[in-house]
Amino acid sequence: MIHLRLLGAVSLAADNADMRSVLRQPKRLALLAYLAAAARPGEFHRRDALVALFWPESTESQARRALRQALHHLRHALGPSVITNRGDSDIRLAPGSLWCDVVAFRQAMETGKLEAALELYRGELLEAFSIAGISVQLERWLEEERGALRTMATAAACSLAERAASDGQLPLATQWARRALTLSGDDESALRRLIDLLDRSGDRAGALRAAEEFGRRMRTELGVEPAPETAALIAEIRTRTEICAPAASRPGHELRAMRGEQAGGSEPPEAPASPPSATSTPSVPGMVLERRRARSWFRRPRLVAAAIALVVLAGAAMRRATRHPDHVIAVGSIENLGSTEAASVARLLPSLLETELAQLPGQRTVSDARLHEVLGQIGASGEAPASVSSAAKLAGATELLDGALYEQPDAGLRLDLHRVDLETGEVRRAYQVLGATPFELADRAAERIAADLGLPMPRHHSSERTSTSLVAQGFFEEGLRTFYQVGMQQANPFFLAALREDSTCAMCAYYASITEDGLAALEHLRAAARLAKQAPERDRLYIQAAWSTYAGVRPMLSAALSLAARYPNDPEAQLRMAAAIGNAGRFLEAVPYLRRVIELDSLGLRGSSPLCRACEAEAALVRTYWAVDSFPAAERAAREWIRAQPRSSGAWAVLATTYQRMGRYVAARAARDSALRLGSPGDGADDARALSAIRGGTYAEADTYFSIQARNGAPRERESALWWLTLSLRNQGRLREALIAAERTRLVDDTAQAGFSRAAALMSKGQVLFELGRFRESAALFASLASDPPSFFAGFPGILVRHRCWSLTHEAEALAALGDTAAVLALADTIERLGPRSSYGRDRLLHHHLRGLVAMVRGDWQAAESEFRAALYSVTEGYTRTNLQLARVLLTRHHPREAIAILHSALRGGLEGSNLYITRTELHEALGQAFTMAGLPDSAAVHDRRVVRAWAHADPQFTTRVEMARARLAHADALQGQ
Repeated sequence: MIHLRLLGAVSLAADNADMRSVLRQPKRLALLAYLAAAARPGEFHRRDALVALFWPESTESQARRALRQALHHLRHALGPSVITNRGDSDIRLAPGSLWCDVVAFRQAMETGKLEAALELYRGELLEAFSIAGISVQLERWLEEERGALRTMATAAACSLAERAASDGQLPLATQWARRALTLSGDDESALRRLIDLLDRSGDRAGALRAAEEFGRRMRTELGVEPAPETAALIAEIRTRTEICAPAASRPGHELRAMRGEQAGGSEPPEAPASPPSATSTPSVPGMVLERRRARSWFRRPRLVAAAIALVVLAGAAMRRATRHPDHVIAVGSIENLGSTEAASVARLLPSLLETELAQLPGQRTVSDARLHEVLGQIGASGEAPASVSSAAKLAGATELLDGALYEQPDAGLRLDLHRVDLETGEVRRAYQVLGATPFELADRAAERIAADLGLPMPRHHSSERTSTSLVAQGFFEEGLRTFYQVGMQQANPFFLAALREDSTCAMCAYYASITEDGLAALEHLRAAARLAKQAPERDRLYIQAAWSTYAGVRPMLSAALSLAARYPNDPEAQLRMAAAIGNAGRFLEAVPYLRRVIELDSLGLRGSSPLCRACEAEAALVRTYWAVDSFPAAERAAREWIRAQPRSSGAWAVLATTYQRMGRYVAARAARDSALRLGSPGDGADDARALSAIRGGTYAEADTYFSIQARNGAPRERESALWWLTLSLRNQGRLREALIAAERTRLVDDTAQAGFSRAAALMSKGQVLFELGRFRESAALFASLASDPPSFFAGFPGILVRHRCWSLTHEAEALAALGDTAAVLALADTIERLGPRSSYGRDRLLHHHLRGLVAMVRGDWQAAESEFRAALYSVTEGYTRTNLQLARVLLTRHHPREAIAILHSALRGGLEGSNLYITRTELHEALGQAFTMAGLPDSAAVHDRRVVRAWAHADPQFTTRVEMARARLAHADALQGQ
């Protein structure tokens, strides 16, 4: 057996063989490493791809000769059977012929053998290894693969640290946490984990030393200070008067050894360990199996690695939440035993108390909003103590804090509280505090509880973090109850009233943004983001997570990660994490988080509450499988939702869309009818049928419906109808009529949304001009859109960058059609700089599309293929012009079957968004060509017939293309008649 080590110091060894000749040739060793590490075991590599990667500067004949010589040398050194061929174009390492530590590392991660994986990870992939004369694409692969493997190793170390801490083995947990920090470099969450473990082990000096070393390195190397969360943790450790007892003095099975709680209060017994739910947390092998079912473009090692790493981290957090319930307090109702004037104070106190308790380091609470949400799901009003207790338990609480409010003879207030064990019903502790205002009562009660639990005192008072207006607080509390138990629209007036009373209330603005529509919602969210600094931690994190949606992909991921890690049992936190990961293009990595939401919010599937996070997760799960072109999985997910909620119109609508995208129109119609029967009468029925007509190619039906809507509908309906009519006419090649419809679209809307409508209509017009061949006009129009965005975008940097990237991409498309490659490359450089700051993950890849266009114009087909592949964000929901251009390159390079796969994926995409910029008829035309080249005339005929029917009344510029489709049809008929 040959052993190849690539992680850390490179080594190559075999029984009774001298490998020094390979080790002395860096490029040949790199070729062997790539063959071993860049594919799943047994998968083939294309020779032309290897030539482009390793000999980019050579002519094709020279590069192919160099590849043959390298393979000959490797066969001579390793043995003739180690490298095998499939025809003349594909090669691979024979299965079982060579052991590689990278492959073994991945397999250990997939099977959960984390310690074995870290034994293998001895350093970076090809550490300190330099190869001259390779392509940019290979250098990029090497850097990305190094990062992915490092992420996996970090995830393994984090998981082992979590596991050891859960078992009370704090010294071992600290060892793994140090390894995780070493691997992750500047990841402050890893630092905080290490500091916490050192502190809980009794090594406060070590914890502070680790923090100081990290801070010094951050300031020296990056010029930044540690995050506020890190600074707060360090400050808390410095100022604590007592040092945590060493781990050795405490039994490993005690939960307090995990939490670092002091021996003062009485604690509930440890809950028995239970395995994670199979339905909520898929195993790593299961995730990889699902990934193998995706199309070949998605089977990239760095994506698999990132998915595995995130699943390991998510699984560790979920196992911890499932197996070791923390000490979690919910605040129930406060009974008013004073005058009627005190009733409003009693209603406000639960929220103020929960806000205070949530600030205590190490203490977890059930948020007031979550408690209202669960009360709504179980159909309770929230007044009955039994209802509150049930809701608190369902929300994950272990204790309930409730009590009564009294008025004192001296006009002060007295609050009597009880901490009740929700499992046994016994009162764990009683408290009594006095105060003149509800804020004083909440502050003093929190101080008493903190002292009882051995936690640091709150650093700020509730009046410093929340509204000092009792009227605003009252409106806000009523809004929360209404939001979670009645509906969003009904709650909106309460949140607006709270804002009128106190314009500095961050959460009032946040909930106003959720319950508003359009521009007003965005304005309220921007106000909430501005006010978030003074909000409590949880509120601040939720606002930051919502605001980051408009700020950029990286801020969105960062905010969502903080939220999900801090509140692992909150469905909304996990849902935001899934959304952030999916938006970054790491679709399958979101699946465990979505499954976790469905598990946490199973009550929402009962359908009795106006809000259902599990329903949102079910829909997102289906969309995730759409994005990776895994429609059988999407159908299964939709069916799972229907089984859980058979009367959900949303579930049936998602199934209908899934069938529609699969081309199963009869099944789609039946599912759509079920959705309409269960939803509002006629809700979207005609629109759905018209859009199905566009997808199915029966354009006359769609044109009739949208033309009537464009004449007779309300302004917004007319605008939408003209938009869709433009698309239908484009698919039919009736571009002159489409241009008229696009011109009419932007004249309809005269509301506050006019800026958006104008931009959307001009985008549509620019695309029609492009398809008409009026490239200079199209380029000028898109350039004007990039330089003159809707004014409202100015307040939302991520959205503004997204608009600019998208507009510049289409300007570059038109310039490429004119052959102006210099201008296209300049725009590609601009988009490469802008893309990472966009709020949409697709945009960081768009520059590759433009570089692919330039390579096509120059006839460099290898480079074009590499760039278009790098541009793929989603083969269904991404920019499907990339699919078409990649297919054209593959046909030029005589790879029709690969072209067929990428074109079919585009056909299963949506009709708008990124997919608006290619017509389905063009995709059918390319599929007819691809099937013909592949020697499958019957399949080609299916698509050519669609082309001929669609372009039956097209503009004259389509005549030649229609005739070519007819010629292919005639050829197919002739072959069938032979």
